[in-house]
Amino acid sequence: MYTIIKDRSPYYITFTFPGLPDIIDYVSKQTPESVNWFAKYYSHDLLSLEAAKVVSSMLPMRDKVQSPTTGESGFNLNRMAIFSTPPGGGGGIHKDGIGNRVSFNIPIQILDDTCITCWYDDPALDGLMPKENNNYAARAVVPYDKFRFVMKDYTPVETMIAKPNEMILFNTEIFHSWTNINSLHTRRILTIRPKDNLTTFFDDAKKFLFE
Repeated sequence: MYTIIKDRSPYYITFTFPGLPDIIDYVSKQTPESVNWFAKYYSHDLLSLEAAKVVSSMLPMRDKVQSPTTGESGFNLNRMAIFSTPPGGGGGIHKDGIGNRVSFNIPIQILDDTCITCWYDDPALDGLMPKENNNYAARAVVPYDKFRFVMKDYTPVETMIAKPNEMILFNTEIFHSWTNINSLHTRRILTIRPKDNLTTFFDDAKKFLFE
């Protein structure tokens, strides 16, 4: 059912499947239920519950992605969102929120090849991550408002440029960043999370999908 395009485990896997263009077309026509800007660097555009249900019904892996701990399968319909990154935007080195281990990402709007995602050596950066609380920002090494100025001090171990008509199994539990500084276009990526994203990791999702 799935055709792997590139396997760069443990960082990401790009793949495709029949029906993916239909999902992209559907999502591109939706008006987000809410748009939350993180400064001027990117926005988190939440799909309506109705739209999320439609997208989930179109995903062939919706019943295959399953927590090895709880057995819960399917996707979190309340957290299906588009990350929109305008020209000059991006996000510094971070891990996603404390309850997010893996993401299924679908590029919705890719108009060039200049928006770059990077992963970094996890052990080397772990000691720099604030630990005083568990909110979303607490998993950031480089603050979002500083990433333009300090990213040059960190060397990635893996890079990726998202492409149209591919889905990405994305490891959010390894430090990563993205930058759209050199682009003239907004990049839009649909992010989809398992219902039990606390105990469903990249390797679990990879096993359910491809093995």
